[in-house]
Amino acid sequence: MRRARPPRTSRFVYYIPVLRGRTRDNPAGVIRRRSVNGIAVDEAFTRNLVWEPTHALHASDIGRSDRDYTQITAAEAEAFVQRVTAKLGRYITEPSPGVPLRINIDDATAHEGPSYHYRGEPFSGSLLRIDDTGAVIEMIPVRDGVVHGIVREWFPDSTQRSQTTMRDGVPAGTAYTWHPNGQLAEAREFDDDGHVVRTRQWTENGRVLRFPL
Repeated sequence: MRRARPPRTSRFVYYIPVLRGRTRDNPAGVIRRRSVNGIAVDEAFTRNLVWEPTHALHASDIGRSDRDYTQITAAEAEAFVQRVTAKLGRYITEPSPGVPLRINIDDATAHEGPSYHYRGEPFSGSLLRIDDTGAVIEMIPVRDGVVHGIVREWFPDSTQRSQTTMRDGVPAGTAYTWHPNGQLAEAREFDDDGHVVRTRQWTENGRVLRFPL
């Protein structure tokens, strides 16, 4: 009997989104495309530090209209992957036995509390909120179903948007929010019960907005 041939694959072609203020040397993200039996298969390198499926190129009709994405070389793509891995690798923690280290938040079930469950069990690991381009815009650490650790958010261009420390579901210490240009926008201090005791705010130019009592 004749053996079935394995799917034919071609080399990857890499693309980056066209965004104001971003360059080929500092892209907001990278998507790679390959052809499997004549069908385009796309993956984006996300803050999960792996290549994950994405439909961003299909949505932009890449190949017919390159208005939203531009092609780059494999070397440029690899440089981006190395930078992201070096930047985010320090946030990786060991997964709980039998539970994925990171999952899409849409795959988790939120119960009262809230308490996050995955496959019927309290989840331990990181919940990822992913935008339409395949980029992770929020990472939520969870322990035994409860948010615990540093919650981080990013703008679509990978600039950090916010950072909040959570202890067993309660905010602690000081939470920070940034403007898109990187200027600190707000600092909120919490007491031991998670109540805000002080808030400071700044404009995009660094001017103080208010110092409430």
